[in-house]
Order: sequence, then C-alpha cells, then structure tokens
Amino acid sequence: MRNIHKYLGLFLFPIIFLLVCSGIVLNHRKQFSKFDVSRSILPDSYKYSNWNYGFFKNGLPLDSNRILLYGTEGVWISNRDSVISECNQGIDPNADQRKIHRIIRTSNNQIFAISSYHLYRFKMGEMQWAKVDLPESEDLFIDIESKADTLVILSRSNYYVGLVNDQQQKLSFTVHDLHPTTKYERQHSLFKFIWDLHSGSLWGITGRIVIDIIGLLFLFISFSGFMIWLYKKTIKRNKSNNRSLKDVRKRFAWYYKYHDKWGYWLLIPFMIITISGTSLRPPFLLFVANSSIAPIPGTNMESENKWKDLLRAIRYDKYNNSWLRGVL
Repeated sequence: MRNIHKYLGLFLFPIIFLLVCSGIVLNHRKQFSKFDVSRSILPDSYKYSNWNYGFFKNGLPLDSNRILLYGTEGVWISNRDSVISECNQGIDPNADQRKIHRIIRTSNNQIFAISSYHLYRFKMGEMQWAKVDLPESEDLFIDIESKADTLVILSRSNYYVGLVNDQQQKLSFTVHDLHPTTKYERQHSLFKFIWDLHSGSLWGITGRIVIDIIGLLFLFISFSGFMIWLYKKTIKRNKSNNRSLKDVRKRFAWYYKYHDKWGYWLLIPFMIITISGTSLRPPFLLFVANSSIAPIPGTNMESENKWKDLLRAIRYDKYNNSWLRGVL
C-alpha cells in the first residue's frame, strides 16, 4: 500500500500542479482576465481557421457599404469586397476582455457593444470605441438591448437600465433584479451545485478563497511527497557521510511532518474536491447532468434574487411591446 501511495503520488504531482493553478485562475476569472497566453504555443485545436471558434458571431450594418462583425476577437469591419480590417481601437486588448457578445444600434443612431466586462460606445467619426462606466459587478455581462431611448444591459443575475440621448456624454445606469413569476419555484441543477461546491462559490468569495487555500495545501502535500522521495534516495546514496546528510535529514523530517499532518487533517476536503471535480466531466457527468435539487439554506443557492446566475439573453419584441428573456 505504501508503494502505491508513493508512486501514484509521484505520477499525479505534475497533474495536481496544473489542476490547482488552473482552478485558482478559474475561481478568479475577472482578476486573471488581464493576462494572455499566445495561441501559437497552444495545440492546434485552439487555433483559428476560417473564422471558427466564434471569431465572428454576428454583425451589424454600419452603412450601405460596411458591416461591423463581432465575436471572440473583438470587432472587425467588412466591406462589399469582403475586405476585413480590425476595429478594436479603444477595446481592452486582452483575449478574455475583448470578447464581444453583441452590438446594437439605438433609435437615435448610437452604436453600443457589450463585452463580458465592459460597455463601449462607438465613435463613428474617429472609428474607435469609448468605454462607458457601469456599476461594479461580480457578474459577467452577457447581452444588451434597447427600446427607444432606454438601454438595457444584462448580466447573469441582474439588468442595468440607462437613458440614452444625443447630448448625454456620460450615461448613468441603475441596477435591478428581475422579479419571479407567481408560479416560480427555484430549482438548481445538480451539475451547478457540484460546480459551486467544487469551486467554493456556494459561499461566495469567502468560499472561493478557502478552496484556493485548500488547493495550495493540496499542492504542498504533493510537492512535499516528492521531496520526501527525493531526500530518501539522497540519504540512501550517502549513508557513509553523516555530516553532509545533517541538513538533508532535517529538511526530510520537516517535509515528512507537515506532509503527514496536513494530509491527515485535509483528507475529507481533498476527497470532496476530487469527487466533485470528477463529477463535472464524462463519464460521471452523465449521472448528474439532468438532475436538480432544491436550494440549500446557508449557501448562495438561497438568494433573494431568484434569477441569480440564470439569465443569458434579452430581446425586445416591438410587435408585442414586451421584453423577452433567455435563461439557463
């Protein structure tokens, strides 16, 4: 059993390193969104070919000769001759921040674009974008729509309303919760519950930080196991030279002590994180994908905002004078 523990730990050490680092980045997407990784160093499946992977998702006519195209690489302009040129001046250049979800034209001929983090207004004369201030939000923005002089921006949990006119240079937005229907009964998908349990999001930012710390301790335990194995080999090879082994034995004892201590106390959290993580991917995902559970008291599942993290799209139906919303 000891050999299984040793060799399995050595094999999993680089994998655990990648899982912990990627998990911390995913837990704080907004903070890490300012850092980029070049697609040139990624596998071919990450590289663009023929405008795939959402490079262009949709377009908005700019005038009779040009169209604004938008998607994961920001905004581009195409003319009647299919000559495509970049139009991202003013948009944050980082890969995650330049993803544009939608561009709209208001009734007074102003053009706005919404990314996951920012709202932009298009300056036609300068052919560039200007960032519009929005209230601080932990949520990601996902859609935008307008009705007459009203601009509505949708996040995953709320909507933001602002009035647009020609003279108004600085827009002011108010945040609103979407009211549930009278027959509404909130149910959470089991997949979403396991995802939030795995990331710590069930308890908000505090829960995510706790999971980050546990992940780092998990990484330390894996690393200390590797160092224990390394020092053991060093000690066996140099048994005759006790003086040179004094510091090695001291470091070995320190790693062994805390490897054993933290491994014992964090065994159950490690098991919960590992089991919940494997449940988020096939084949175990098949057993949770279509199941749902009721909100759990004391967690973020139980919120006054009944549409928390469920909103995904918004449209105005001018023929029926009503707002349409898309939910997860």
